[in-house]
Amino acid sequence: MKYLLDGKFVGERLPMGKNVGAFETFRIARGAVFALNMHMARLASACKILGVSTPSRSLVTKSLKKLISHVSRPNESDFRAKIIVFPDAKGKRHVAMGIELLPPLKFEKVSCAFVKATPSKYPFKSTDRTEYGRCEKIAKAKGFDLPILVHKGRILESSIANVFIVKKGIVYTPPVSGVVDGVARKTVLSLCKKLGIKARIKKMAKNDVLSADEVFLTNALRFVFGISSIGRKKSGVIKVAKQLFGKYRKLALNWSKFV
Repeated sequence: MKYLLDGKFVGERLPMGKNVGAFETFRIARGAVFALNMHMARLASACKILGVSTPSRSLVTKSLKKLISHVSRPNESDFRAKIIVFPDAKGKRHVAMGIELLPPLKFEKVSCAFVKATPSKYPFKSTDRTEYGRCEKIAKAKGFDLPILVHKGRILESSIANVFIVKKGIVYTPPVSGVVDGVARKTVLSLCKKLGIKARIKKMAKNDVLSADEVFLTNALRFVFGISSIGRKKSGVIKVAKQLFGKYRKLALNWSKFV
C-alpha cells in the first residue's frame, strides 16, 4: 500500500512507532467512495477520544485523488483505501492515507473458526490490532481463513468484519457492545428494511451460529461475504447473503460522486 503522510509520499511503510491511532478502510469503485460520510463521522468520534482534530473532508478527498492520480487507468480500477489518524509523543496530529489495487468485486466465501477473545478496549477501529492478529493466527494455524471472536460464550465479531446469521428467514446480528459498529453492518441492516427482510439485534452464542440456516460477514471492502464452514460444520445454501451482496454492490457501484 502506497501512503501519503501529512501530504507527502512516504512509500509503503508508515513511521508510526508505537503510537495508537484510529483508521478507516473502504473501497473505491469506479472513482467513487460509497458512504464516505459514515466513515468520516466514525473517524470524527475516534479523533475526539484521541484528543486530536478530525481531518477535513476536503483534505481526505484531495489526498485520495492525489494517490489515485499515480495509478494508470484509475477509473477502471478498484482500490482499498485507508485513512489513519494518530498523535505523536507530543500530541501533534498526523494523517496518513494509502491505497492499493483490489481485484474486481465478486461474492466470496470464507471458512471460519471460533476463537476465544477479549473485547477491544477501543470503541473505534484502532491501529492496535494485537488481539485481532492473535485470533487470526490461531484460526489460520487450524486451517481456516478467519476467526469468529467469542468472549465468555458470546459472539462478538470477526477480526475484519461483523457477523450475521439467518434463521427462519430472519437476519440477526450481535449488539455492538465491545465491537466496532461497521459501516457495512449499518448498510446491510438498512438494505434488509428496504427489501422487507426482518432484521434483529440479538446476543448470540456459538450454538446460535452453528444452528443458523446461513452465516455471513460484512465489511466495507467486500460488502457481504458468505461463510462456507465453521470448524467442521459445512454451511448450507447461501441465499440471503448473495441477495444482500447484489443489492449492496448495485448501490455502491451506482454511487456517482467521489464523496
